[in-house]
Parts: sequence; structure tokens; C-alpha cells
Amino acid sequence: MAPNHSHESVVDEAQLAALLDYLESLPPPQTAAASGTAVDPVCPMKVAVVDATARLQRGGKTFYFCSSACRARFSDDPDRSETPRLVEVESR
Repeated sequence: MAPNHSHESVVDEAQLAALLDYLESLPPPQTAAASGTAVDPVCPMKVAVVDATARLQRGGKTFYFCSSACRARFSDDPDRSETPRLVEVESR
């Protein structure tokens, strides 16, 4: 005899409404193409420049980073990076 497995769950209207409110409050997924690319001045990794890209303004220039760790390292000691510190954004 086969076991009887029931995977039915019941969600009441209040739970469903709360879930929908939560989902509508989330930011939209980032689907737009990157506005360009830059080179991380700490680890020379090429990074896509999007809203979520780690960045730092210094001396009127914007520097882009692959991670918050590289940003922190650069912020702590900008003269330590091995690559040129001026990073231009390349448009697609």
C-alpha cells in the first residue's frame, strides 16, 4: 500500500495580503544594462557600473570597486593600489 502524502497548505486572506504587500515593497530587480565598466583600482578587476556597484568619491573623481572590501582597502590607503588611481568609465 502506497503512503498517503498530502502537501496541501492553507493560507488565509490576511497572510496572502501581507505577503503581497511585502512583495510590492521590494525594489524592482536590476534588469537595466550596465551603464559602463570600470577597473577596480585595488585588485584590477573589471566591474560593471550599476547602481549597486561599490564606489568612492575622492578629489572630484569616482572610483568603482568589485566589493566593499576593496573599497575599504582603498579608502584606508589609496596609495597602496598597484593600478592607476584615475579610472574612466567606458560606455558600451
